[in-house]
Amino acid sequence: MLANHESKLAPFREDNITGFHVGFLAILGSSGIVISCSETIARLNCFITGLCEHQVHRFRSKLLKAPDTNDPLLMISLWLEVFTDTRIRRCNYRKMELERIQLKTGMHSTIEEMRLKNQPIDIDSLTNPASNLFKIYNFVNQRDSLVNINHAAASRQLAELSLHDSSLIRSISLNSNKVALLTRKDSTDMRAIAAVTLAFLPPTFIAVSALPSYRASTDHGQTIFSTSFFNFQPSNDGKIISHWIWLYAAIATTLTAFFLAGWYVSSRRSQRAVQRAFDVQTPDTSGLYELP
Repeated sequence: MLANHESKLAPFREDNITGFHVGFLAILGSSGIVISCSETIARLNCFITGLCEHQVHRFRSKLLKAPDTNDPLLMISLWLEVFTDTRIRRCNYRKMELERIQLKTGMHSTIEEMRLKNQPIDIDSLTNPASNLFKIYNFVNQRDSLVNINHAAASRQLAELSLHDSSLIRSISLNSNKVALLTRKDSTDMRAIAAVTLAFLPPTFIAVSALPSYRASTDHGQTIFSTSFFNFQPSNDGKIISHWIWLYAAIATTLTAFFLAGWYVSSRRSQRAVQRAFDVQTPDTSGLYELP
């Protein structure tokens, strides 16, 4: 690893390293090496790595055999070579040890090999091609049967969904019929109210003014016949009903009939317009199959 080395480079003795310049290999001990880059400064960036005893001997022998000792990358390359060689040897040793243990315990066979060993061999099926064809035919029939079963299950599920949808559609149609009946009832009630209103509106509009004793309470509004242009008051001979009452009845009846006829014609026109719009929006189902 990369670390800061505070001490100066240790000088090498001739009995340890011969023929090498100080400044590249700082320390070569029995358990590791320190590789430096310079000898002139106190704070040095060094590679400090731990080695086994046999790795130190290999590193020492390779260092003594190196042709160029002044190369700064010599120490690093030698260390990488020794370290890689050692790792390869250890991996091979572990692999051989594992194979030895497998052979000793009988676990060297793989699962596929054990299946092949334990699988019985039918000699008749190998010597008789007809039996093989028959087995293949049975296998195909079984697959077809399975496909048919799955298809039947899917068809049954589809039929159940269709039945559920038809039930929902039927409930929706029943609710629509109820809404239509309620709407028709409301329409009938509104038509009755409109008819009663049209029947009472014209006579009320042209009503005669009240008697003199009741005029004080009805002076806030006047009708057509209650104006000063008409006089429906009885004469002095004691008659309560005026002889002009027929005019009131004739005009009231005529106006009532006129308004009712106009309302009827307008209602029929609106119904025809709605029917034409419904006929345009309804698709043509003449070519479809009609259920019995």
